[in-house]
Amino acid sequence: MSNPKYQVILFKDKVKKKIIKKFNNFKNTEKFFLGLVDESQSVIFPKLVEGTKECKFEIAILERGLNPEIQLLDNEWGIIKISVYNQEEKIFDIQQSKKIDTKELLRKYLKGDGLKMINSLNNKLIIQKDDEFKIFSLKSGGEVVRLLESLTDYFIKQKRTDCLIVKDTSTAQKKYLLKFLEENGFDKKLFYRQYTTYPR
Repeated sequence: MSNPKYQVILFKDKVKKKIIKKFNNFKNTEKFFLGLVDESQSVIFPKLVEGTKECKFEIAILERGLNPEIQLLDNEWGIIKISVYNQEEKIFDIQQSKKIDTKELLRKYLKGDGLKMINSLNNKLIIQKDDEFKIFSLKSGGEVVRLLESLTDYFIKQKRTDCLIVKDTSTAQKKYLLKFLEENGFDKKLFYRQYTTYPR
């Protein structure tokens, strides 16, 4: 579309990040925009950090022209609607060596019958079901805590009682967990690191 009248744009910290889609018709633009806003409200674990810095994402409808009612972004485009936009944060699945989002985590590792115990060590999330362990890496220990809180809220809303989330562990408990993981074939050095830069 060479000369669109409307654009839906993703902003990061008030700076244009990318054009999501272009339109010539406002009705279609608004429908697409509202769909994205509605979808973002169902995000369980939103991205709040990029690199090592906190950030805020928004999406907006931009209109080309000199409509006096719009907030001008530059000499050509103005903002006519803007909303906070939640994007799913990615979690690194260590055993599968790939990034997944929270929805895939729930679908693949936290579904079905049987009690699942969810623990953390530094920046690692540990899911145990019976004698099977799944290990995930996040950007920092703080991000793991935030994920545990997000999962707790989700399970409460869903009235699920099959997942036991351990938020606060003593030094003795952490040592026991580390030893237990080592006995189950994991290198304890994996759990020492407190920050992760994801592979690109």
